[in-house]
Amino acid sequence: MSALRIGFSWPRPLPESLTDNFFLGAWHPQKELSVRWRGEPPTRIATLSGRNWTLASAVSPLHPSQGALVHESTDSRTALAFRGYVLTPALHSYSASRDMLGYWERDPWREHNGVFAVARIADDGASLLLATDLLGFAPLYYTRLDGGVIFSTNPRFLVSGDSSSDLLAWRGLLESGFVASERSLRTGVHRLPAGKALVAAGDSLRLSSWLELDDLPKGERPLDAAGIADVERVFHEAMDRCLALTGLDVVLPLSSGHDSRRILSSL
Repeated sequence: MSALRIGFSWPRPLPESLTDNFFLGAWHPQKELSVRWRGEPPTRIATLSGRNWTLASAVSPLHPSQGALVHESTDSRTALAFRGYVLTPALHSYSASRDMLGYWERDPWREHNGVFAVARIADDGASLLLATDLLGFAPLYYTRLDGGVIFSTNPRFLVSGDSSSDLLAWRGLLESGFVASERSLRTGVHRLPAGKALVAAGDSLRLSSWLELDDLPKGERPLDAAGIADVERVFHEAMDRCLALTGLDVVLPLSSGHDSRRILSSL
């Protein structure tokens, strides 16, 4: 069986003051992968690979002990890429590999409290799982190629010469400022739906929910003006605790999103 040839093109480097903590990868149920990287990487890159899969991520210059987003078990039967955070147990993008693997090897279908995108390759390359958080705050994109799956936290790595502009997605972006549903700006490149897991094994590809929004507790208190005031009070108390920290070299991974702007203005 011939190998599946895949080429990734690196984007232009970001300004020196910025970092990009993306991950990307490819998997095929049967074929060996032959991966070629075009251009110069925008930052230091960490890679892992097996016969039928590959993972790569940027390496953070701010986290020297564990700066990559890719991890592999000691027996090489499991590998994963993780970006984001989970609250219980406490995990973040640059947690130790043993903690990250321990969490995602046990039960990927548990209820995850956090914001994350994860790709897990298990059973010595026989299966692939892609998952994103319940509300889809951490994007994860994928496309199909000759029976395989290529994925990344940034859709720019998935654009091919065969794809074209998704005009409906572009119109939504121009009119509302964001791309709706599970679309991207290119045809054939899909965003993983919020709270879903894509499982690939053999020739099957299955999209399932790891938690349905309807399964969340309904709550007993109505959302009224007093409730909103309480949420606002708790938010400012949390910001006050952050401001009270001393003797720490803290890096806040803020973005241009509304939540990050609110946190930055409050601090």
